[in-house]
Amino acid sequence: MGKFSRSWLLFAMGMTVVSIVFIAVFMPRHISVKPPVGAEGSPLPNPGGAVDQARDAGAVAGARSIVAGIEVIFAQEGVLPANLAVAPNGSLAGVLPDWPLNPWNDEPMHSGREKGDYIYDRVSDGEYTFTVTLSSGEQKVH
Repeated sequence: MGKFSRSWLLFAMGMTVVSIVFIAVFMPRHISVKPPVGAEGSPLPNPGGAVDQARDAGAVAGARSIVAGIEVIFAQEGVLPANLAVAPNGSLAGVLPDWPLNPWNDEPMHSGREKGDYIYDRVSDGEYTFTVTLSSGEQKVH
C-alpha cells in the first residue's frame, strides 16, 4: 500500500469515527410517547394507530442510538462489545450516558422481545445484528 493510499485510509477511518461520535452525541435519546388522556383519565381513541407509530419511531431512534454506540466501541477497540456489555448497566453505557428509554414503559431499553426491547447478536468480532421489537413485530436496525 502506497503512502497516499495509507494516508487516505487513515483519513477515511478518522472521518468515520467523527461521524459516529457526532451521531451518538446529538441523536435524540429520550423519546417518550404516552397516549393522550381524556377528561375521565381514560385514553383517547387511537385513530389509525398514530400512538403506536410514534412509539415505533421512538424505539427505532433509541435502537439507532445504541447501534451508534456499538460502532464507536468497535472503532475505538477494533472489536465489537460482548452481548452483556450492550445494556443500560454494561460498558456501552459509558459511551451513551443517557441510555434510550423504551417508549412503551419509560424504562431503559434492554434486551428482550417485548415492544421497545432489542436483540443484539454478535455474530463475530466484526459482524452483528441489532433488532428492535415494534408494535407490528421486529425490525432489523443493523
